[in-house]
Amino acid sequence: MSVVSCKVVCSALILAAALAGEGARILGVFPVPSLSHQVVYRALMTELASRGHELVVITPEPIRDPAPANYTQIDVSFMFDFYRKQFNFASMKLDRMSQYDVIVALLGVGERLCEMLLDHKPVTELISPNSMVHFDLVFVEWLDMLSLYSFAHKFSAPMIGISSLPPFGIGYSAVGNPINPSYIPDIFMPYSDQMTFFERMDNFIYYMRMNYFFYSKLLPRHQAIADRTLRVFSSQFGSASHQCQHAILQL
Repeated sequence: MSVVSCKVVCSALILAAALAGEGARILGVFPVPSLSHQVVYRALMTELASRGHELVVITPEPIRDPAPANYTQIDVSFMFDFYRKQFNFASMKLDRMSQYDVIVALLGVGERLCEMLLDHKPVTELISPNSMVHFDLVFVEWLDMLSLYSFAHKFSAPMIGISSLPPFGIGYSAVGNPINPSYIPDIFMPYSDQMTFFERMDNFIYYMRMNYFFYSKLLPRHQAIADRTLRVFSSQFGSASHQCQHAILQL
């Protein structure tokens, strides 16, 4: 087991032990309007509720059956229509878009989903300066929707990033897990661990382009969303860009 994996497991065990003593108030923020994503998070959230914790879950796929009394849902299912209209893998393949362009388009859709979620009235009431709500722990979908990480700062609570799919290159970097693109293919690249020289070059170039896009474009844009809607980083935590990077490293 790697050092990073060992630290993550130990942290999770310590957190579980701490929460086991008494019920905690937990916020879950899961914006991606896709059932394959949401079933993973729902299983975890409902299990936490069954163990006596109080849950508030922001999701586009709420439980339709009567939810437990300690399980409050904020329904953002209106984001499904936008997502389906703006992002279509099949049409992108037909248009012969490169893998890089497809992912950049997906990340752009993610920015808009964050804005839509944060502008939703029940969410604005939750994060309002006049809100007396508090949380002991925040779960956030860990898919480069960086502006949503500021929920943890808003409520001064620890954050756990959770994903329904393996991390890609930037995700590994965020938690200090080394990745070598010369022999480890990104999950969005069509290669195995037995790459040819030219496939290695292609994977390396893709990885470097994504890193540049992430730090020079995506991160500042999500910082602007966080500053505009939550007003957390710039007003309370000094340098906005530095604090958004710090939030990522806390995963």
